[in-house]
Amino acid sequence: MLVTLPLLAPRARAQGGFVIRDVAVEASAATPIAAREAAHLQGFREAWRRLLESEAPDRAASLGALPDAELARLVEGFEVAEERVTATRYGATMTVIFRPDPVRALLAGGAAPARIEARAAFASLAEWTEIRRRLAGSPAVSQVELRGLSSAEARLGLTLTTGIERAVASLAAAGLALTQGPDGWRLALGAP
Repeated sequence: MLVTLPLLAPRARAQGGFVIRDVAVEASAATPIAAREAAHLQGFREAWRRLLESEAPDRAASLGALPDAELARLVEGFEVAEERVTATRYGATMTVIFRPDPVRALLAGGAAPARIEARAAFASLAEWTEIRRRLAGSPAVSQVELRGLSSAEARLGLTLTTGIERAVASLAAAGLALTQGPDGWRLALGAP
């Protein structure tokens, strides 16, 4: 099976994915290209095993043997270092980054991430910048979509990695208050 994935970009690292480093791979095949593809797939499998051991050891047995196509869907990208290629062999050390949303959903039992729309009120550009910084650093939020912006309020589409209650608690720990009122969800700076 030929699996094509993008190389790991610096932007991908900043999105909070699961990164597994120093995965040694080696494979043999009739051609160097076939050997490289086999080694990369071997690296994805090993990185997935390591991720499961660290994030969900109790689910390692049930999630460890994913089909190649499902595993490829979870991989956002990868980097290769110390590449060694001959006519029939390929070896390297890989860093594999997994997509945070599908991995979290799979680890949570297949539940889809929650999506909400929230209005974020702010009194200054500095406050708006701080809200964005805290959202970007929160493990409870995997994606922020700016849907509207005025001088005192932003309308945001938030993709949450957990259920609403856990997201509210996680955001509170990051210094953001997420509350629901009669007019919908509100987001504001709280105590850090």
